[in-house]
Amino acid sequence: MKKGLKYSLMKTVGYLSYNLLKILPTGGKSYPGYLFLRYAGLDSLGNLAKEQIKDGSILITGTNGKTTTTTMIIDLMSNDVNISKSVDNNTIYALTTALLAKKSDIGIFEYGIRDLKHGIPDVVEKNIKPKVVVYTNVSREHTQVLGVKNSFEDYVKAKTLLSKNMKDGIVVANADDPIICNIGQEKQNDGHVVYYGFNVDNIEDDTDVSVMCPKCNKPLTYSHKYMNQRGVYSCSCGFKRCEPDVKITKYSIENNKNIITIDANVYNYFVDENISFTLDLELPLFGVHNVYNVLAATSTYACFTPKPENIEEKLKNYFNNIDLSILPP
Repeated sequence: MKKGLKYSLMKTVGYLSYNLLKILPTGGKSYPGYLFLRYAGLDSLGNLAKEQIKDGSILITGTNGKTTTTTMIIDLMSNDVNISKSVDNNTIYALTTALLAKKSDIGIFEYGIRDLKHGIPDVVEKNIKPKVVVYTNVSREHTQVLGVKNSFEDYVKAKTLLSKNMKDGIVVANADDPIICNIGQEKQNDGHVVYYGFNVDNIEDDTDVSVMCPKCNKPLTYSHKYMNQRGVYSCSCGFKRCEPDVKITKYSIENNKNIITIDANVYNYFVDENISFTLDLELPLFGVHNVYNVLAATSTYACFTPKPENIEEKLKNYFNNIDLSILPP
């Protein structure tokens, strides 16, 4: 679409409405984006993203952990670059509002997808052209939309489409989640995949959950389960968990703290080579699910910060002093 009068007008209207509505308790997170897309057209989103974001965007999706992971990534990246952000309101309208609000180096957008019709992940990917797509986990909790139960297969397909056509970007994938690991494996020939996960023996979830192979739909065999469907698994068809690039190698609970060690060897987009580091962290006792969020945020920051110098120090300073107010109530 060629930029015309309508596009320029609605970009101005969207910007002005954002600045007017941001004083409200809701912050006007969605309406400016709705106005822009309603009158400038959905195909204008690509022009807007290209104009407003200099170096590329990060999209964060998954069933659980999106908001916490996105908040951590925002906190980390905002110390290095100027960012645009959308968090805790994971719609295309909120994303568009964040683009209208300002120009920046990097966009960081939480994006929720429960089905193809409402989430339009292929349209979002086509227009935003993300450099990084982050997957937290995929489970069955969010398959209902507007009172209608959707198939889990369609839900997985919708999540997959957010990165399916991305070329030369980075998928950040939870290796311990079979569906996410499979999404990563299918993207390995199109760009880079950074896997994260646990590599310890002293966390064990004895929940009896039957998990099917995303390749052949036979039951997976687990040698270790960390949390629900997340663990170390394999299938008779040959599908198996990928080795994490960012992994927890030590884990203990001492003095009401999670004491963990993270070993990482990660491709960084800006320096175009791998960077390695080790983190010794003391985290609050906020559950294994939030330790996974720490891994996801660490992986994303490591692969897409344009300033990877002193990365160990920056990550330690943030996580060892993390503000628990970032966690959802």
